[in-house]
Amino acid sequence: MDYDKADINVDVEEKSTGYFNVGVGYSTVNGALVRAGITENNFMGKGQQVSLNAGASQKTTDYGFSFTEPYFMGRRLSAGIDLFYQTEDYQDESNYDMDTMGGRVRFGWNYTDDLSQYLRYTLKEDKIKNVNSASRYIQREKGKFVDSVIGQTIVYDKRDNTLKPREGYYLSFGNDVSGLGGDDKYLKFDAKAYKFYTVSDYYTFKFFINGGYVEGYGGEDVRLAQRYFLGGNTMRGFESGGISARDKYTNDALGGNWMVWGGAELAFPLGLDELG
Repeated sequence: MDYDKADINVDVEEKSTGYFNVGVGYSTVNGALVRAGITENNFMGKGQQVSLNAGASQKTTDYGFSFTEPYFMGRRLSAGIDLFYQTEDYQDESNYDMDTMGGRVRFGWNYTDDLSQYLRYTLKEDKIKNVNSASRYIQREKGKFVDSVIGQTIVYDKRDNTLKPREGYYLSFGNDVSGLGGDDKYLKFDAKAYKFYTVSDYYTFKFFINGGYVEGYGGEDVRLAQRYFLGGNTMRGFESGGISARDKYTNDALGGNWMVWGGAELAFPLGLDELG
């Protein structure tokens, strides 16, 4: 008999791997809104993630499907696909509407615990419509245009928590090349930097700066769907598209080929801990 060994029985109860969410609210950018979604993080017991989401507001409607395999071909390589459809109302800013539908194939891997890189290919169709009273620059873009894009993003993430960071910083740089088929031809570059600093147990400062540049090539101009529009969700205190080149006759926002914006935010509790 082995006196230095023992038989141990362990009962393990697996926590729920899926969840369903429903939400209603109001946004100063999109008005009244409702969203619903379902996510499974251990699809068929293989650790795969599948999600289906839908949302509607007074200005937008969107549907999305996503599938991610975290260990593609048995390696530490994530792979996934996304399918999406979205309608957007830009009548207040620029007197046009846009429908976007398409899909994306993506891969991601880690060099270290903090340094990662992502590669993606996106194929989508943008449809500009309802431009009767819009600027002549917008009217000439009426119709459907196919965008075929390959891109990458490299990320260095030193945050202590990805959902509610209190310390650390985040850096990313990405670029896209459009023109592998389709109608658009452009080069696009984007960079982001965030710094988080907690001054007490509950008060966290966030400092950030974002930059981007897009330029057409092969004699092609950059279309509306790829230009930068600041305001609303991206620049507090300004209406959606409020910071943009404009048509001086119609005042329609036309977007820009580059942008730089930054700021500082303070996050603090409202005393409703039980509601998160």
